[in-house]
Amino acid sequence: NVQDNSILVEKDTGRRYWRTPESSGADTTTTNSNVNDVAHFEGANPANSVIGEQITSGNALIGQTITSLSFWLYKLNSGSSGTETFTFGVWNSSGANVHEFGTVTRGELPQGTAFGNAVKFTKSTGSYVLQTNDILGIRTNSAPASAWTVEVTQRDSDVYSDGQRAIFVQGVTPTTSAKDIGFEVVSNTVTPATWTMEPTFRDDFSTNKGWTNLT
Repeated sequence: NVQDNSILVEKDTGRRYWRTPESSGADTTTTNSNVNDVAHFEGANPANSVIGEQITSGNALIGQTITSLSFWLYKLNSGSSGTETFTFGVWNSSGANVHEFGTVTRGELPQGTAFGNAVKFTKSTGSYVLQTNDILGIRTNSAPASAWTVEVTQRDSDVYSDGQRAIFVQGVTPTTSAKDIGFEVVSNTVTPATWTMEPTFRDDFSTNKGWTNLT
């Protein structure tokens, strides 16, 4: 809770410290749009079912601060009212939700018959630092009725480096497979705020003809 650009002076030593604010690097967009198929939210799925991409060891996204998350979606038919919601978020390797970026309703989704009909939806509430084996996913917040099916684009083979598809019910250990879900994230590297000690000097002119940096 220290204010940025504060100065701290140690009474006993006289040392001075400067509080450098947290800073962010340039945004980077990572996209997996190499898709040829779809994964389904349909009648057999219970509420809180999640479809997503698990980010595995070696992926450049690990340690990055994710600020937005996108998926490509469509629905097979209009079904009923279309008020069911789907949450974009991050889940850990145990299936627990660790961050939510926002929701879409089924009524917002276009109607289609193939993965090429899917439209990208983006949510960007808050931010999250991605950890190894976290899952970038989308959750259905109600059990799909038999009258409707929502599709999420995927690749029906493992082509995305250091990632894999994960399907599970929130709170249950995910089941993974050698497929990949289409997704996009915007991320950046955040440098934490730090204390920096200012240099102190002494008058050493008699021997060194100048000032000496003690730090």
